[in-house]
Amino acid sequence: MFHLANPDDIKKGKVTDVYFERTVRVLKAKHIDKKVTAEVRARILPLDYPWAVLAGLDEIAYLLKGLKINLWGLPEGSLFHPFEPVLFIEGNYSDFACYETPLLGLICQASGV
Repeated sequence: MFHLANPDDIKKGKVTDVYFERTVRVLKAKHIDKKVTAEVRARILPLDYPWAVLAGLDEIAYLLKGLKINLWGLPEGSLFHPFEPVLFIEGNYSDFACYETPLLGLICQASGV
């Protein structure tokens, strides 16, 4: 048997790490949930490769569709290097925090990172 999340749970933000949920609770309780710009990047690449190919953006767009955020980044198939931002998310952190875990999983799996 495989223990996999179903697409509906992923889309509803139910497969996030608990610390993202806790962070949102703190931000809201202290009334400090503000507009932020998050960068997605890889610190290291497998086998110390100097570059990788960005993939999985269709899944990321589907995951984040309908949220009150701005999303932009490198085009699908772009080469990227360690520490180079490949994706930017702009909006209130609480609007996308629960999607960080699946977002990173989708982009890492598709890009082979």
